[in-house]
Amino acid sequence: MMTDRARPLPAQCLVIGDRFKADVAIGRAAGMTTTLTLIGATDCRALAEATVQPDHVIDHSTD
Repeated sequence: MMTDRARPLPAQCLVIGDRFKADVAIGRAAGMTTTLTLIGATDCRALAEATVQPDHVIDHSTD
């Protein structure tokens, strides 16, 4: 992993993923910026109902 060598601060990292529990929640807990993609496991309805919100949302693969 890049973090093994570079040792960035959590605030300098970006977590990108399509699952709240596996990506957004863990990234937020670690103090990282999060981006949720709506092209995988999470859709707009789930995003609206989520208690943990990402910093950014990508709604399709061309964003």
